[in-house]
Amino acid sequence: MIQKLIGVCSLPQRIKIVQRLQSDIPGIARNKQGTHSLQTLITLFSTDEEYRLVTDCIKTTFLSLSQHPNATHFLQKIISFFPLKHTYSFIEIILSDFLSFALDKHAMCVIKQMIKKIAQSEGSSK
Repeated sequence: MIQKLIGVCSLPQRIKIVQRLQSDIPGIARNKQGTHSLQTLITLFSTDEEYRLVTDCIKTTFLSLSQHPNATHFLQKIISFFPLKHTYSFIEIILSDFLSFALDKHAMCVIKQMIKKIAQSEGSSK
């Protein structure tokens, strides 16, 4: 039901939703149903403000989210749908603690998605 509601929201309504949920997004991403709703929401994003709001609120929990079986799907969706420029901070986070990411099966999926995103970007710029 929430996913259908999100699908008919206007841009100002989406921004308001994200602003209100900002501090709760990491917890929602860990929830099995919540992660699906967040994934639906971010596929509708179209503005720098929307990307920034979500990126800013998950930076500090990025590693723990990447290691969570539900939240990892949310992060992978962000990486695949957000423009590359809005994922640079995630690259820095991964590189700063690469071993922690590389040793976790869920976090490895995040790394793979990031590599795929960068490769696609490199391929499109040639």
